[in-house]
Amino acid sequence: MLNIFFNPYPGMSADYESGKKCLLSTANACREIADRMSLKAYEHSGDDSVKCFIVCKDRRGVWFTSSSFLRDYSGRDRELVKWFLRLFDRGSRVTDDDLSICEDWVLRGFDVSAPVLEFALRQDGMAVTISDDADWKSDFYYFVEQPHELPNIHGQDDCSPLRKWIEQWSQRNLSFKSLLENNFNILFCKGASNTCFPSRHEEENVIKALKQARDYGYEIDNDSVKPFKSKYGNIRELRSYQDGVRIFFALRENMPVIGGFYRKSAAISQNKAGEYAAKRLKDQDCL
Repeated sequence: MLNIFFNPYPGMSADYESGKKCLLSTANACREIADRMSLKAYEHSGDDSVKCFIVCKDRRGVWFTSSSFLRDYSGRDRELVKWFLRLFDRGSRVTDDDLSICEDWVLRGFDVSAPVLEFALRQDGMAVTISDDADWKSDFYYFVEQPHELPNIHGQDDCSPLRKWIEQWSQRNLSFKSLLENNFNILFCKGASNTCFPSRHEEENVIKALKQARDYGYEIDNDSVKPFKSKYGNIRELRSYQDGVRIFFALRENMPVIGGFYRKSAAISQNKAGEYAAKRLKDQDCL
């Protein structure tokens, strides 16, 4: 599942008609991506949410939020925008605590920090932007002195650059999974790699944590490897403290079998993620 993050930083569109067009085109491009890949939507809480985002104001100075445009669409356009707003409304919130991992990377071309977009990049996700400003309507955002790009859904007619990025994203995940399988003799339960799988920014620290745990036979030390008690049985939790990643696993013939992953910004609680992982491990006769 691919994470998408609403971009709360652009200013207002030039006028009502331009704002209405931008909202619809962004919803349409987002739908095109969703038809190819399952999406999990995130937005910053409060006034930075999609529904509260001020798209434009009219000549009288009246502000219009994304949700206030619904009455002026009809037919397929109305259903499309409703789907788009509902996608974020039913998604998860990015809190200020989540953003505490950010380091004020400077957004290239804007010369300001953009913590929500930095967080999106750290999560290997995509941005979603509603704007008629050419600077914000870029297929990719870049941060100063950072090597990776953040793809951006902004209402473009041609989504092929984003589709290419998604193909590369999928291949990266498969490659890292293969690396863990080959270098650490790790086995994965069915569905485990679909749960908060480590992003490319987290891979290095996950490998360090696994190497340290392997050196001590994955023994519980109540620090990097802790016990996790579930209703399905007792499993282990490997912690990568630098980025908040957790790996739930059990040992079978001294080899780790992963039931699932968790990160602090996930939509579900850590305990629930552990329970799901334990169930996968039990279903695979590891408990």
